[in-house]
Amino acid sequence: MLESNSYRGPLRRRGTPIDRKRRGTPIAHNDSFDEPRFEALYRKLYPDLLRCAEIALRTGGSWYVSVAGRAEEVVQELFAFAWEHQADLWSSASPTGWLYRVLRYKVLELLKEDRFWRKHLIRAAGEMPASPEDDFQQRAEITSILTPEEYEILRKLYLEKYTYEELAREMGLKKSALAMRVKRSKERFVKQWNRH
Repeated sequence: MLESNSYRGPLRRRGTPIDRKRRGTPIAHNDSFDEPRFEALYRKLYPDLLRCAEIALRTGGSWYVSVAGRAEEVVQELFAFAWEHQADLWSSASPTGWLYRVLRYKVLELLKEDRFWRKHLIRAAGEMPASPEDDFQQRAEITSILTPEEYEILRKLYLEKYTYEELAREMGLKKSALAMRVKRSKERFVKQWNRH
């Protein structure tokens, strides 16, 4: 995750259009990559987008997770998406307006994801049965997909309102390492859950 005052963004990952351009490999069909302009937009709008995301998450019903941590996550996802879709960003009449529109959709995606995880984690904990006959089976399936450590991490994030920073510190991890672990656990869970 990026810190609000330091621009590192998705620009430094290997294989990004910027890296390919520097190595002499042609960019696939898009010459709209403008790192200095993107960085300036990032620095200018990050604090306002972060506040907007926090407000949207609070009013959207995200009372059960750390709003500050989740707002930072959604703004980071927004800028990663914007980097990948710079042609759309720069061709819009208002790049700032484009970012705010995409932010709204990213917040809605995050709220939907949070509801999904909260529901499944509460059921796995036995606090809210889906129905009397399938409650035991569903809890067994959830806990068989997630390792005990993965379940505990997700439970703390979604049910106990830990921030990524607090949980990373408690586990002795960097925040980015925790975020990657959470992402992989959730992806694996969803993939296996959808097979049922």
